[in-house]
Amino acid sequence: MKNNVKLLVLLFPWYATSQTVPEQLVFDYDRAGNQIYRGVVEDSSTSRSLLENINKGPLLKETAQKEKSKLKYYPNPVQEVLFILWDRTVKEVTAIFLYTSNYQVIRKNENLLAKEQTQFDVRALPKGTYFMVVQYADGTKENGTIIKQ
Repeated sequence: MKNNVKLLVLLFPWYATSQTVPEQLVFDYDRAGNQIYRGVVEDSSTSRSLLENINKGPLLKETAQKEKSKLKYYPNPVQEVLFILWDRTVKEVTAIFLYTSNYQVIRKNENLLAKEQTQFDVRALPKGTYFMVVQYADGTKENGTIIKQ
């Protein structure tokens, strides 16, 4: 038993140093703070960026498209009226839906093709978290979280 312990004590430092350890972990987050990429940088002189590596996969392409939509909504948290603005030259919005946490549509605004803004009156809604879904003319959708105070 003593020989096994001695052998273990002698071999452990060698085993521990023989393991390859990645130099740096890299994380990318979307505007809402959700992690969308996790990777390892082999060479510390290089760094990865979400927008530099658009061809990495569909999730990164989808996120880059969301960044290009230029959708803005304010104030968040909201008390009375939620204002939603977008740039028609980048993406054309067709409809906006407001959902509860149970996925029930509580507000909707359709036929927005010729517009660049809309608003939702949320005074009658109870305090809580709501989800906004924006539909674009090209068939893509963008999600947002709204907090009602």
